[in-house]
Amino acid sequence: MSGSQQETIATYRRFAAFYDGYVGRFHDDFGFYEAFCPPGEPVVEIGCGTGRILDLLLRLGCPTTGLDISPEMLRLARERFPPALRTGRLELSDHNYSNGPLGKKFSRAIASFYTLNYIHEGLPDFLAGVRTDLVPDGAFLADLFVPVALTRPGFDGAWVDKAVQFNGQTVPFRDRRLIDGSFEIREQVYLVDDREIRIETRRRFHTPAEMQSTLEEAGFGEILFAPRYDYPHLGPSSDMPDLDTNYVVVAWNRDPS
Repeated sequence: MSGSQQETIATYRRFAAFYDGYVGRFHDDFGFYEAFCPPGEPVVEIGCGTGRILDLLLRLGCPTTGLDISPEMLRLARERFPPALRTGRLELSDHNYSNGPLGKKFSRAIASFYTLNYIHEGLPDFLAGVRTDLVPDGAFLADLFVPVALTRPGFDGAWVDKAVQFNGQTVPFRDRRLIDGSFEIREQVYLVDDREIRIETRRRFHTPAEMQSTLEEAGFGEILFAPRYDYPHLGPSSDMPDLDTNYVVVAWNRDPS
């Protein structure tokens, strides 16, 4: 396991308890996955966390596999979906594609909500393992972030006061972002029962052109991009506008020729 992945495990050991309060109500990406995940077809979600997207996939009737390298996140997901786990509609695993394919076949593979940005090295090999697990004409769907401190320099190093819901109470926290080359460092300080919990996250920014090259190296064929979640207007990376937020990519397991 790489150093960046060990760092991610350590981060989510502290962050897992706050995760649902932080992003649990975020639904802006649902339409993207609904548009590209055929009901009833098998799907794997890489970096499934506590199950925000797993819940959507199960409602679509997709036999679903959720992968996460964080034991804490997987524990919360298991607590959330006992009926689906009992019936086999959902499987959960700590499989890491850095170690090779899972050995199952899927119609779709999803790396939701910036999962790929936590992989700092070896991304072509990681994605090659994902492609191996896709059926012919299967698709890989990914959501990648654009650092706010990069697009709005006034945010670089500035503390912002925020709050999340945690165990039925409002928990205040401070958040700041710093740019370090191709990386964004996110520092958060949560105040729980007069105790400070500090969490630092390091995410690598991949431009659309870089992702195009990386996916081609992993063996994917047709590769299309869109800003935000504007999936009806997918196009080549060369057509992407200047980005002020995230972007999505759809890469097909097709002959590049």
